[in-house]
Amino acid sequence: MARRSLTLAILVGGGLLWSGTAHAIVGGHAPSRSYPGMVQLEQRGDFICGASLVRSTWVLTAAHCVSDGENGGPTSPGDLTLVLGRTRRSDESTGERLRATRVIRHESYGTPNASSNDVALIELPRAARQAPYRVVTPAEADLWKPGTTATVTGWGGRVFTGIDGGSDDLEEIQVPIQSDSTCRQSYSVTLGYDAATMLCAGELTGGRDACQGDSGGPLTVLDGQTPVLVGVVSSGLGCAFPTQYGLYARIGAAALAGWIVRNAGPAPTPATPTAPGTSPGTPSAAPTPTSTAKRRKILGLKRAGRRGRALRLALVVRRPVTGLKVTVRRVRGKDVRTVKRTRRTRVTRNLTVAVRIPRTRRTGRLRIVVSGRDENGRRVGFARTLRTRG
Repeated sequence: MARRSLTLAILVGGGLLWSGTAHAIVGGHAPSRSYPGMVQLEQRGDFICGASLVRSTWVLTAAHCVSDGENGGPTSPGDLTLVLGRTRRSDESTGERLRATRVIRHESYGTPNASSNDVALIELPRAARQAPYRVVTPAEADLWKPGTTATVTGWGGRVFTGIDGGSDDLEEIQVPIQSDSTCRQSYSVTLGYDAATMLCAGELTGGRDACQGDSGGPLTVLDGQTPVLVGVVSSGLGCAFPTQYGLYARIGAAALAGWIVRNAGPAPTPATPTAPGTSPGTPSAAPTPTSTAKRRKILGLKRAGRRGRALRLALVVRRPVTGLKVTVRRVRGKDVRTVKRTRRTRVTRNLTVAVRIPRTRRTGRLRIVVSGRDENGRRVGFARTLRTRG
């Protein structure tokens, strides 16, 4: 049972426990560091879930946060707004508010268990100003092994029922990640546990947990001083009850990690570390030819050819690019004339662009300029000159 508005009474050990929506950090406190990738998810103006910026134009949340209660399908993007760069929800003077343009819910959400594959991606209309979380990879399993202290961040009330209306300020808690055997034992007769796509974290004695509204938010661990995203708040039996650990989507699992990359593109290349003896505000040296070449290779030209009056350009796109622009100019001596300009909002894979070229009997050159921005907002592209006649 996902932590959403629907509740279910279950008799356990002679008492009633409730599986309900995660809307609060139980036992939370003020954040110990900044979380620029933390996102508020709103539906029709109401705060409903947390989320995490994982690419400059993609936000990761729980699948049940974007599931339409009426027909079971994904929520319409037009109903969703994302607020980034804000720790106090009521502070309209900070952060940025962006509308969703696309919602991709995991196609196997709810299989084999109700909370299996509980992940979804939401696309933004442009690159966010905030820095995305680094997402753990399957090769980094040691970062989230049992016993590791993880951090959950979110907004909301501090009691299970959520009757206090939620917290205006972002809060966090630290909880230990539990072994699969412990998680399975805790949930084998209630919600079930799918080790392939889920993990659990919390204290045996309870007291600290995600709860209503924290759904979709991040579970992070530290790699040095960097918070790394290892889970998405998913479900649980009650909030902060003894032996009932919080359940999270295991995004370090190969299946979920691969799904994120397929839909949102590869993780951006880490920024170059600041050189010893310099501060982040110190101007850095000009990029070396090698680093410039690597950035330019994000976009490339595989081949160009004429078919009738159309110039066909086969473009290589090695990483997601936003604001792709293809410009073709005819060059004759000092005369440069734009023939065609084509724009694409977002491109994630190789594509062929056909440009209609006006007929001419004179031999000349065509100047091809392709440009865009990578996931870090840096300009990428290339230019080629082709000889042509007619």
